[in-house]
Amino acid sequence: MGRGEFGLRVPFFAAAGLATFNLVLGYFVVTETVTNNTRHPFDLKRANPLQALTQIQKITDLSRFLLLFFLYQFAFYVYPAVWVYFAKAQFNWDSAMVSISLASFGISVAVVEGILIRHILPWLGERRTIELGPVFNIRIFIVLGLLTSGFWALLLAPISALGSLVIAAMRGIMANKAATKQQGEIQGIISSTQSLAVIFAPLVLTYVFYAGTPPNGPVFLPGAPFLLAAAIVALTLIIIVTRQKSSIGIAKSGR
Repeated sequence: MGRGEFGLRVPFFAAAGLATFNLVLGYFVVTETVTNNTRHPFDLKRANPLQALTQIQKITDLSRFLLLFFLYQFAFYVYPAVWVYFAKAQFNWDSAMVSISLASFGISVAVVEGILIRHILPWLGERRTIELGPVFNIRIFIVLGLLTSGFWALLLAPISALGSLVIAAMRGIMANKAATKQQGEIQGIISSTQSLAVIFAPLVLTYVFYAGTPPNGPVFLPGAPFLLAAAIVALTLIIIVTRQKSSIGIAKSGR
């Protein structure tokens, strides 16, 4: 029976407990950051999601970054979307090994976002991070897509968590584009964009995994979702680079 001996519903109860703990922690520990000077007066029109989106679209270059953010989140979600199936098909791991690898990835993401981010982002800068980060992720995704060694996959899982730096950098850039009183709206739009990626990524990536495993596909390629993720990240990098070249060209012509 494996680790399912504790019950299939146990993870849901554990998630509910963590969510409750997060609520209590947020209420009693996290301080209010909005002051009377930055508080935006309530406006029924702006409470309309479509109206809020219209206001946000007026911010220069924000739509492009939302697209980049969606694509990158979509690709990065390949880990929780297909890792369990991928690891069992490619490395013949049991539930314990899959749990260990996912735990190492999750803990590594927490370390990156909770500790390393405050040192790496100021050193590289947000712009540099969204240039170098995709290059790193493309390589990781390609290696995982073609890898046949479970040992190396176990080592790469925590290292790949560094890719979450790009997500934080994109969030920072988009937040800096908005005025102080628009921060609530822009954070809502960013969260909605992330939610869309979380919804659609499993639908697409699990089907790609299905197509890459016989008898559903012509070849045995369980790592196909990672190769697709690499292609999507490559697309984000192309958009970033071409936009920067275009901006430089416009600046030179203006002179």
